[in-house]
Amino acid sequence: MRFDRTVSKVVAPSYQTVFSVSGYPEAGAHRDSMLSNAALESVKFAKNEAAHEGFGLKILLPLVLLATLGMLAALPHLANADDNGQNEGAHHQSAQETNHEGLTIRFHIRLTGDQQVPAVNTMAFGFAEVQLSEDNNTLSFEVVVCNIVNVIASHIHIGAAGTNGPVVLPFFGSPTPFNSTRGCDTLAEGTRTSANLVARPEAGINTWTDFINALIAGNTYVNVHTTAHTGGEIRGQLVREQDDQD
Repeated sequence: MRFDRTVSKVVAPSYQTVFSVSGYPEAGAHRDSMLSNAALESVKFAKNEAAHEGFGLKILLPLVLLATLGMLAALPHLANADDNGQNEGAHHQSAQETNHEGLTIRFHIRLTGDQQVPAVNTMAFGFAEVQLSEDNNTLSFEVVVCNIVNVIASHIHIGAAGTNGPVVLPFFGSPTPFNSTRGCDTLAEGTRTSANLVARPEAGINTWTDFINALIAGNTYVNVHTTAHTGGEIRGQLVREQDDQD
């Protein structure tokens, strides 16, 4: 028990020195000098303990040497941990700069007739998934429709829930009407950028950034138009579903 107690006293200062180096603000510049001082202090400490406890340096010095070597072996790992932490912080900051929140923003919505203004009584329905890239420059989408006939167009419109607004981003348009009478089918899918934007100064949409701000604020909706309901048969408000960090 006496020997164990002496060993713990000798080894403990060495490990404490390692931890203090890892948290030292200028560890890279002072690491070597701190190690030298730590080694000398450990030897002095061991000598004093040996005199006090009655042990010779032949027993204690190898223990001091082992503790010092262990400290030397641990330092590269501590340095790497510090560097990795700094790199991770830089990466996180970069991600935040590429997107307002550094996240991929996704919308998954249901399209129905009762969301139209005024409401449309129809058996048709559908789904739309919209995803904004982290740099805000690309919008990916897919529109699926079910039990619907004679679809002539689909777009994103500007407007809050319960209101109508102008088209700002086209999804689908064809002189040949699209039909989905036996279940559900994909009406349109792909990507859109600022090149596809239809500016609407009267609605405050002059740039792609204006559109993105309206999208994130929940002031846009997907509309599906048919020959029977040219103003739109089914629609869904683009309300943010979740934020995912990639």
